[in-house]
Amino acid sequence: MTTVNANPRRFSDTYSAHRVGETTAEGRMLAFFNYYGIWAETRLLALDWSYMVCRNCKRDEAFSFGKPDAPLFVHSLDEIEPDECPNCDGKTYPQSYAPDFVHDRKRKVVSEVYGAKSSTFDRAKLGFYRRAGITMIPIPNELTEEPKSARALCTAMAVILGTDKQDRLWEAEIAP
Repeated sequence: MTTVNANPRRFSDTYSAHRVGETTAEGRMLAFFNYYGIWAETRLLALDWSYMVCRNCKRDEAFSFGKPDAPLFVHSLDEIEPDECPNCDGKTYPQSYAPDFVHDRKRKVVSEVYGAKSSTFDRAKLGFYRRAGITMIPIPNELTEEPKSARALCTAMAVILGTDKQDRLWEAEIAP
């Protein structure tokens, strides 16, 4: 029997800040998205520019304004220019959340696969999605286990988001 080493950052302040890895349900859903031709990006961070956190003194500060030209989705915090902390002259970064899948950056559409221990129920994350105008599509774990249910969801998402594999969505099912 093989054992997997525990992630030392597993028990962090927020699940969204430190991703441990994708679950099997997320992997199955990504396979469905790929099969039906629905664009889905993984391992992206959604940035909340109205809430800045200092790396040195851990000071957090909420602002009533954001940066209108700042990116909303990035792959890592190294891609952005940090601000300076007024306390210690350290670097401040925006609060970041990790959605499971980002489908459209311009229209701000993400999806979250959720189960019993999910970050989908995180109030801070949902509040940020509402404030930023991000549309979240919740996907229950049970849906990923049933191909017919996943097909129904993928068909609806393909109508809204578009697909490059129309033939797979509208092909007739052969009765046994």
